[in-house]
Amino acid sequence: MFDDYEPDPPIACDGCGGELSGWQSKDGPCALLVWREGAASPLRQWADPDCRLPPEALTTLRLESDVELYTTCESCGAPAEATGFLVDGVWQGTVRGHHAGEAPVPATIITGHWRQCSACADAWEEPARPLAECPHCRTVTRLAECSPRPPS
Repeated sequence: MFDDYEPDPPIACDGCGGELSGWQSKDGPCALLVWREGAASPLRQWADPDCRLPPEALTTLRLESDVELYTTCESCGAPAEATGFLVDGVWQGTVRGHHAGEAPVPATIITGHWRQCSACADAWEEPARPLAECPHCRTVTRLAECSPRPPS
């Protein structure tokens, strides 16, 4: 079996730019649970009613480690992979690619939506997601908790 995962905000397909959905993984409890980024416990269970866990049991379930996610774009058929990162036991960020267990390196906002990787100094345009993969060195980056630099 597997579980379903809902990144929040959604992730776009590299092939066509469409919103990716239908993320699954076998890294969680594998009980047909539905997990949403930012929620500590699963939202629901897709099992038949006679096999479902009671609602109070769902509230006690937690993910134990980062999860590798998989889907296929409904629009163009391109496969997609991502990693859901846990912070204090709660899924708090999603990055394209396989990165489970990696420690993110700091990144800073240079100006607008431009992020700079501290591992390779590459900069790229990226919405202000807390976690993102550097397109140059493929390292997971985490935005620093500081204000953007003032314009020069």
